[in-house]
Amino acid sequence: MQRPDFWANPEHARITGQELSTLRGQVESYLALERQVARTPGPASRPRVIDDWASVLTDTRLLLEVFAEHARGDLRPAQIEEASAWCRRRIEEMSAWLAGDRDSGAELDPEDDTLLLRAWQLRDGALPAPGGGALRYRHIAVDEVQDFSPLEVRLLMQQLDERRSLTLAGDTQQHVNAGSGFTSWSEFFGHLGLTGAEVETLHVSYRSSEEITRFALSLLGDLRERDVKVRTTRSGPPVELFFFTEHGAGIAALAEALTALASAEPLASVALLTPSSDLSDLYWKGLSQCEVPRLHRVQRQDFRFAPGIEITEVDQVKGLEFDYVILLDANALHYPDDARSRRLLHVGATRAVHQLWVTSVGPPSPIVAEAIAAHRA
Repeated sequence: MQRPDFWANPEHARITGQELSTLRGQVESYLALERQVARTPGPASRPRVIDDWASVLTDTRLLLEVFAEHARGDLRPAQIEEASAWCRRRIEEMSAWLAGDRDSGAELDPEDDTLLLRAWQLRDGALPAPGGGALRYRHIAVDEVQDFSPLEVRLLMQQLDERRSLTLAGDTQQHVNAGSGFTSWSEFFGHLGLTGAEVETLHVSYRSSEEITRFALSLLGDLRERDVKVRTTRSGPPVELFFFTEHGAGIAALAEALTALASAEPLASVALLTPSSDLSDLYWKGLSQCEVPRLHRVQRQDFRFAPGIEITEVDQVKGLEFDYVILLDANALHYPDDARSRRLLHVGATRAVHQLWVTSVGPPSPIVAEAIAAHRA
């Protein structure tokens, strides 16, 4: 079965991807699933677990009840009802697929995986190991935890052995998955049932130069953690902003600069980061026609991790680093002044080790203009 693109589905026009992620991925769904299993007791089996999953997503009354008791106002009742009705239609397609209709259009979402696995845990206690018995881990480490839901992490915690050893690492300033339910470390630990947990903050930025780090922090605006003083280990070239009136001019200028860089520094890694896959395709096609060497269009995380030029979307590069980074089309259309845009730009900027460029076709995003002004002050 394939996974859906909710944003591209015309039927999904009134239900945002964030709303569906909130319905499926937050702690309220976990509580609704617990109630579903409690009211229909019995051992784990594939049909029963699938029924648990389907019942939780389509029982509007149960969802309204749980969200009313526990939610922070993430979804209004009308949104819950609409999202549940959408899920009901998708589950009908799934039922047809399970009955043998391979043309039903059945699809799963990543959050469905977590709900299905958690339903099995609630009925059986643990997920089964491939060779039999329960699947157990001595220690689990989760990076970028700010973009995981409490349900996903609780699912992993259930598979720990008696040591209950768990490491969670993340940066609240790089929280770009709005539907994950992460708001703060203390609240996240509360959802996990952890008390007395200790948070250790890193204060030294070893990746980026002082100029890049200062610019990246400026991008965050009021989202920056003011009590965290970040130190850097070296200086480098200033962050540069380039304006273009249309994409053709920008591509021509980039082609010249990138070709010269590839000749001067053949071992350098370069990332061209765009706000969307359509723009990534546009730049890849244009730069390919200009015969820019060692150009690679990254799709589905197929990074080469080798010298050359990678083109991909900014939300695909968390945790990675490149010698040079160019943030493309950083204008107000693609990066309005909101929290998600600020965090995305911050993530993109902090991928750069040595030098960072920013380009804009038309006026730059107010976020970028503000950070450039602060950077040059």
